[in-house]
Amino acid sequence: METTVAPDYANIDTEVAINLPEKVPNIELIANKINLTILGGFLIIIGLQLSLVSNNTISEIKQQWKHEPSKSI
Repeated sequence: METTVAPDYANIDTEVAINLPEKVPNIELIANKINLTILGGFLIIIGLQLSLVSNNTISEIKQQWKHEPSKSI
């Protein structure tokens, strides 16, 4: 994700504009990038926890079915 933008040097002398950078960092884009990274990390952690819990739950249900005697009518 690009976090730099081209500045608008419309009202500056050409002599001054020569020494200025072509791109400058944009704080809003940097903050969005950090927020998306944090959100992605949380989603990965929550997904891993859900997969571990579901695996444990499935194995517990299988164990209950193995030990439960069959009921005949």
